[in-house]
Amino acid sequence: MKKVIEQLVDDISGDVIADGAGETISFAIDGKSYEIDLGEANAAKLREALQPYIAAGRRSSALSTPARQAATRATRSSSSSHWSAGYAVVREWAQANGIDVSPRGRVADSVMKAYEDAHS
Repeated sequence: MKKVIEQLVDDISGDVIADGAGETISFAIDGKSYEIDLGEANAAKLREALQPYIAAGRRSSALSTPARQAATRATRSSSSSHWSAGYAVVREWAQANGIDVSPRGRVADSVMKAYEDAHS
């Protein structure tokens, strides 16, 4: 029997985030949008570090439209269910097969696809 367990990992500390704790934070800078998975402490640190810039800045409606938020939610839900294997399993396989992969955070789609191609 094979059991795949998916875990959310803090992209800064590498710690596993308990179910219901932590969050995925979206932000944009220099015209590029990013997402980062953080536990409660690192999420608070990020917000604290950005606070002076948020206070001095102005909101951009282009990033907060309902259509964009819906598209982001759809992308998140489809990407998490798109791959049959969890990141930890794929990361272990990639490292064993000489594929360069980050020790924490998300695994590139190309690596996920290579794993699935090798196991289909």
